[in-house]
Amino acid sequence: MAAEEYFLSCARYIERNPLEAGMVAEPWAYRWSSCPSYALGTKDTLLRYNVWYQGLGEDAASRQQRWREFLLGDDPHEEVISRSDWAKGGDDFRRRLYVPKARPARRRGRPRKPPPGQEGYFPQFYST
Repeated sequence: MAAEEYFLSCARYIERNPLEAGMVAEPWAYRWSSCPSYALGTKDTLLRYNVWYQGLGEDAASRQQRWREFLLGDDPHEEVISRSDWAKGGDDFRRRLYVPKARPARRRGRPRKPPPGQEGYFPQFYST
């Protein structure tokens, strides 16, 4: 999956969260999202130039229309994006990234006694 497709799919996943949670009927109805700006052209001073969004169309109206269609349509990359680890790549690549979490080795039973002369926390401070 190319970086542009990945970015757009991630943005789609994020902007659809309020819809998936049942908070709104349409993604652009959630006012604390960038979606109203991208889908309807609402002014948002927090947003900056987005090269991937600008590439969706020649003018603002066509970009907004394509963004609404993209949000409401199916995304072939949605399964990859919704994985909990968000690793980008195929299954072989993901397998190589996986590192099983190791547990520290633990001795069973009572702790060992310190060698003679090394009792206490700071044996160098004790005079003999």
